[in-house]
Amino acid sequence: MSPSAVSEDPHTIAKRLAEACQAEGLSAAVLSPTRVKASLPKSHHDLAEVIKIMPDETENLALYWSWNERICAATEIETAVKSIKHVVTPPLHSQF
Repeated sequence: MSPSAVSEDPHTIAKRLAEACQAEGLSAAVLSPTRVKASLPKSHHDLAEVIKIMPDETENLALYWSWNERICAATEIETAVKSIKHVVTPPLHSQF
């Protein structure tokens, strides 16, 4: 789906993002029309991330990390979920 094909409001995008995160096994909740909190179920609260939906430099809606780094266009929900899952999943520690 091209960015120009989507005319969704931020609240609809937030809902779609939360649902996509949940479908991938994450806990996700819409905190506000422009915020989604995602984490691994039963994980430490510090491993959660709040994703923001806001316009990018071209005025198209995009998804951003809590530290204001752009993740991707708001139309790229699948890409965002992969990145979110990677960030909220603690690394596995190998034992030698």
